[in-house]
Amino acid sequence: MGGGSVETAARRDGAMDPVTVLVAAADPGRGRSVKGRLERAAESLTATVETGEGALAGIDSRGVDCVLCTERWVAAADNGDNGVRGDLEHVLDRDADRVTPPILCLGDGSTVSPRAALDAGLTDYVLEPSGGDPETPGTDRNALLARRLRNAGERHRAERAATEYRSIFEALPDAVVVHDAAGNYSHVNRRATELLGYDRERLLEETTVADVESKLGPDDLESELRGIDPGDTLTLEGRNRRADGTEMPVRVSVRRDGADDDRYIAVVRDVTELRDRERELERSLDLLEKTEELADAGGWELDLRTDDLRWTNGTRRIHAVDDEFEPTLERAIEFYHPDDRDRIDATIRAAITEGTSFDDTARILTADGTTKRIRLRGEAYCEDGRTVRLRGAIWDVTERHRQRQEIRASNAKLEALATAFPDVALVLDEEGRYLEVYASEESEARLIDAPEAMVGEPVEDILPRRQAETIREGVERAVETGATQTVEYRLEVPAGNRWFEGRIAPVGDRIGGSRAVVLVARDVTERKETAAELRQREAHLEQAQAVANIGSWHKDVPSDQIYWSDEVYEIFGLEREDGPIDHDRFMAHIHPDDRTFVDRKWEAAKRGDTYDVEHRIVTADGGTKWVRQKAELTFDDGQPVSAVGVVQDVTDRKEYERRLESQNERLEVFNRVIRHDLRNRMNVIEGYASMLEDRVDDENPFASRIRVAAEELLSVGEEIHRANRLVTDPGHDRRPVDLRAALENALDSLRERYEEFGCTMTAPESAWVRGADGIEVALENVLENAIEHNDAARPRVEIDVDVDPNADADGNGERDTDRDDAIEVTIADNGPGIPKRERELLTGRRERSQLEHTSGLGLWIATWVVSSLDGELELAEREGEQRGTVVRIRLPRTERRSAGGSPSDPDHEFGSGSKPTTNSTGNTNANAGIEPGPARPPRDG
Repeated sequence: MGGGSVETAARRDGAMDPVTVLVAAADPGRGRSVKGRLERAAESLTATVETGEGALAGIDSRGVDCVLCTERWVAAADNGDNGVRGDLEHVLDRDADRVTPPILCLGDGSTVSPRAALDAGLTDYVLEPSGGDPETPGTDRNALLARRLRNAGERHRAERAATEYRSIFEALPDAVVVHDAAGNYSHVNRRATELLGYDRERLLEETTVADVESKLGPDDLESELRGIDPGDTLTLEGRNRRADGTEMPVRVSVRRDGADDDRYIAVVRDVTELRDRERELERSLDLLEKTEELADAGGWELDLRTDDLRWTNGTRRIHAVDDEFEPTLERAIEFYHPDDRDRIDATIRAAITEGTSFDDTARILTADGTTKRIRLRGEAYCEDGRTVRLRGAIWDVTERHRQRQEIRASNAKLEALATAFPDVALVLDEEGRYLEVYASEESEARLIDAPEAMVGEPVEDILPRRQAETIREGVERAVETGATQTVEYRLEVPAGNRWFEGRIAPVGDRIGGSRAVVLVARDVTERKETAAELRQREAHLEQAQAVANIGSWHKDVPSDQIYWSDEVYEIFGLEREDGPIDHDRFMAHIHPDDRTFVDRKWEAAKRGDTYDVEHRIVTADGGTKWVRQKAELTFDDGQPVSAVGVVQDVTDRKEYERRLESQNERLEVFNRVIRHDLRNRMNVIEGYASMLEDRVDDENPFASRIRVAAEELLSVGEEIHRANRLVTDPGHDRRPVDLRAALENALDSLRERYEEFGCTMTAPESAWVRGADGIEVALENVLENAIEHNDAARPRVEIDVDVDPNADADGNGERDTDRDDAIEVTIADNGPGIPKRERELLTGRRERSQLEHTSGLGLWIATWVVSSLDGELELAEREGEQRGTVVRIRLPRTERRSAGGSPSDPDHEFGSGSKPTTNSTGNTNANAGIEPGPARPPRDG
């Protein structure tokens, strides 16, 4: 540190440590001179000399009590020596957490004036001695310098000690307060303010210990405090009141200051958690003691590092020793019966050596001479591969062993019964402990464990909690009431997850001094599953009956009692609360005009005839409904004993049938009018129009128009007649039809009537569907509609036959099963399109009114024919910028006809392996096609 040498001098004038002075000089000679004067002073000082830059470095950690700077060293800092200036500025830069030693300047004022030194932040200015030898010891000025340095250093020490004390005081983890005997606080640390909830000023200025302590009054508190001898400490238990009014238990350690007997330093600890833990420990110990007493058990621990053996009260009770007995491993082994002693000793030694657990039974001879049978369990605890502790438990199983012996004595009588018994029988005492288990080889699979593993164990240790609670409750009820109890529980056993019905009956005599019960557990899994399935089916049946408006009933014929389901009551408008149903009450709700008919049918059914009738009923509110009843009767020795039937409300169906019959009659009349009257009259009109046409000149074409209109009306009539025959004719033969051949035939027919139209067809060589002659009619009408109502310069039709429409269904990887058995024909044109309103009328999405109609019969006929063949017809606009209509016809797929022919059978092939394109002239070209254009749906033809 610094550029010069370091020299130290020490003087002591008593027990006090000398004040450490750091002399900072511009040159070593000057430093040694000052140091010598300090050595010769009478004060207790230790001087260290530092010169040049860095002279003051690290003074905080060097234990310097005071700094004495020569005038020239200070002048060097003032004249721009950056190193020296930095040292001085660092020391003078005081902050709140740092106690800086005082800095004095020694000089004669020639280089640095006293005022300038003090203005620069130095603590004091000491003038050099004037006159005489400045090195001479004992001069007044040297003595004054030494005294001022000692006083400044001692003040710095006191200030530094106070700062360190305050820092430690504030950082203490416990609440610490300083007060007098009257309880007035003089100091409190941060933890005390947090614990009590007061701010520091309020505690120091407005609060006393009596305000905080709620257990002792002011007088008692002062008496307790004054009773402490100076220098002694007293620990008190009390309660402190926080600023918010809440209280807490505290433990206070109070020390009376030995130097100031009215000064008390107290450490306050909140013992709330400690009290809670102590209470919990007390409860746990009490619970342990009670548990040991109830279970005839105890605990023990052997510390192998200290050879200490600790016994709980339960273990002492089993051995019949008092609290004064001090157990050791050797003394514990001595309690065992001579025949068991070596075995138990070897078992424990092996557990220690090998770090293993053990579970054994043996006999002991207690301190009062009683022989007991005990069960001993132990577990080894190891550290770094070495056993350091054994812990375990001991049970008195004397009574249990005796009971087991008594039960074994009667087992021989029951073995034959157990072998033939299909169920499981268990004997339990009133505490729920298994005394005996009976099971045949077959029924053992319905036990949760082997019988020998269950005997002697409480049910809680064998079964899951819920099942154990169920059985324990049944045992307690059987013992208390003396009546047989029934319980149900589910258990996972080797035979699977099974349901059991347990019947628990009390045993008349005590077994081993304890009341007992017999539990017979029967596997009722199949019965439970059957009952659950029955409930599910009944629920499904009830839901299905409600949805289908169908009810069911059952009748016991001899007793004339009838059971109705809820839906039958709903149909008849009755309530179950109205009373039981018998034959007379049922007949009272039959329509008067139908009673004789229904009664006659019922009597015939009782003789063996079929009971399937439709009749009217009168509901509870006076309304009339049509119902259909169907029943099957069961006979015994030729006599009816029961009947099961259903009732369905068919009122809506009967009304629909009535309207449909009326409508069919009107349609039949209309058809006859069209076929006969309209045709006959139109033939007359056509004949007269032809005659008139021959007699008038060509300039008046009215007669010609009349004739053409008559011909068109006759054509409409023929179309209607033809469509009706195709759809309703009973001879409408369903047979395999090659869809491609049918399309070719339809196109051939259209080429005879329309000269120019473009057509492309993509189709396999054959596509067989289930159809009839009407398929060609439907296809021809769709194609004719696309051509006739097409306003394009060159009408175009695109035909695509898809034998696997499901492949392009949703694009989500899932097949539409409805499409798997269908073949789809798509016919697209480039016409103006069909208006949306007409498309909705044709597909049934809009109901037809008197003001709405389509422009012709062609698509209607196609729709009717496709529908009659169980197919579907859809209409849509072409997508994108193309104009025109897309018609999709989906028909059921079938196999090719095996023999015979049909008008739709293909007479020629387009060629193998190609999907041909057909143009309007009938030529085929496998590579020809038309380009798609803007599309709108075509108008109906």
